[in-house]
Amino acid sequence: MTIRKPAAVFVGAIVLVSGKAMALDPAAVPFGPMLVYPAIGVGAKYNDNVFRLPRRELGAWAGVISPTILGEVQRRDDVYSVLYEGEYAWHDDYGDELNYDDHLLKAMGDWTLNVRSGLKLAAQWKQDHDEPGSNDRGGVVSRLRGVDKWRAPSVSGVYRYGADGAKGRIEVGADYVRKRYFNNEEFTQFSDLDEGKLRGSFWWQIQPKTSAQFEITYHDFDYLKSPTFEGLSNTQDSQQIRYLMGLTWEAMGKTTGTALVGYNDKRFDSDLRDNASDFSWQVGVEWRPQTYSKLNFDTGQDFIESTGQGDAINRKFVAAKWSHYWKPRFLTDLKLGYEDRDYVGDPRQDNRWRAGIGATYNMRRWLDFTAEYEYWDNQSNEPFEEYRMNVFWLNMEASL
Repeated sequence: MTIRKPAAVFVGAIVLVSGKAMALDPAAVPFGPMLVYPAIGVGAKYNDNVFRLPRRELGAWAGVISPTILGEVQRRDDVYSVLYEGEYAWHDDYGDELNYDDHLLKAMGDWTLNVRSGLKLAAQWKQDHDEPGSNDRGGVVSRLRGVDKWRAPSVSGVYRYGADGAKGRIEVGADYVRKRYFNNEEFTQFSDLDEGKLRGSFWWQIQPKTSAQFEITYHDFDYLKSPTFEGLSNTQDSQQIRYLMGLTWEAMGKTTGTALVGYNDKRFDSDLRDNASDFSWQVGVEWRPQTYSKLNFDTGQDFIESTGQGDAINRKFVAAKWSHYWKPRFLTDLKLGYEDRDYVGDPRQDNRWRAGIGATYNMRRWLDFTAEYEYWDNQSNEPFEEYRMNVFWLNMEASL
């Protein structure tokens, strides 16, 4: 759920792990020098193929509670925030395999160093899970083991130079994540990793509302444990670098967007794995024909990490979402997405469709009700990797 707060300069909108849309305007609770914004979501979910099986689907109901609390302190132009998000799920069937409790605790700081430069730093601790069938650890039957749970502390930082409206601006950032699984070790033992990322972006204004953008991102993946093949280590350690260039713009106050194209290259430390490279792109456009209606369009390419099959996954996607307020308190969302997944070093190819519709009624400033439906269809040249899934959500979100 997303919470709007006028004081949240750095945090902006919070998106909870539940992913449910929310238009609450919560009241702040003073706590010393801090303003505190609490909220909670309570919902029910039904998935008719909770293990993503190709046939003989198994369905289950789940009750979900999603609390959040944000504390924020503003000192002149500097903002300090502490955020907690949780999601607790209990299933009526297969509870031992599917129940989970996810947590995110994050501390953030945003400093305005002078009129031209600023610095953001963040540290977080996260506990999350992988849904059954969302990875390739083991065969189809192994999906019945349930969710794979993990913890990941991380730190990140971004330095920016260049005032708003300046001819040129730069931004450099770094991230480090330490991810560790703590259940289903037979299947997750090769998934623990340390991930580092460096990125740099440069904007050069070519029109009052249009800038050229250049971006480089470097990833380093370091896995703690590697499988062996004929006595040789088949490590999944790799380095990935992506170069992008293009435009970012805002036209007539109705259309904003970024369109970047470039090259993506992934290199493995092991000679037993296939390196990968491809044309890459990243496009995101938002069109607001009216203040109460908007259309979002996104498409891109990236390599994502293999979870057991193939050396990596070359993912290409396109997605669209239409959000419309029919009345000041009544919002609907329509979304449609398509993914093409090619498994590097493996003949497997998947095509994934995803469609959804949702409606939110803002009964009070502090109270929302949401109903949502999603349909998934994963098609593959390997029949046992195909599945269809229908997911239904009913949710209530409340704040002070």
